[in-house]
Amino acid sequence: VYQTLADAAAVLAAAGDQGTAAVAAAGARGVGVELLSSVLCGLLDDVNTPVCISALSAPLKAINDLMTTKAGRKNPKRLQLLAEYQWGLTASLELLGLAVTDTDGTLAHMKTLALARAGLTQQQVEQRIAARAAARAATDFAAADAVRLELAQLGIMLMDTPQGTMWRPGLPESTA
Repeated sequence: VYQTLADAAAVLAAAGDQGTAAVAAAGARGVGVELLSSVLCGLLDDVNTPVCISALSAPLKAINDLMTTKAGRKNPKRLQLLAEYQWGLTASLELLGLAVTDTDGTLAHMKTLALARAGLTQQQVEQRIAARAAARAATDFAAADAVRLELAQLGIMLMDTPQGTMWRPGLPESTA
């Protein structure tokens, strides 16, 4: 959730004046209000937390699609929708008592916790990422996939981006 919010904020900031205008216009309207309304309905239903949390799923997917898919990036209402979803998600998290004031700090703390859970250091993860990159360059995709799987089993999720491979904390994947 917090990573998606940070990513959306980065996309809106990178859009310059258009992104700033979209954020200023977002307010309580559109898809953001729909999200907040869904969360509020869950709270009014005897504090039905599962309904509240599940209401976040589709908007989070929509945000990620707007940022990562070809169709999403070409959507003429992309910035408007991102800003509205961002507003609704932030308002919903505040309503649920899950809002954070320092998203970057929270994400850094989550990475620290993931490293501790995995029993790794940042340097060890970076070494594995470098080993995976070397395996890919040598077209040894089995070895590259093995590194990805090893880290995923420890809760370290690799993300390949145009800027290179980065990692994010996630749930450790089962080997079963």
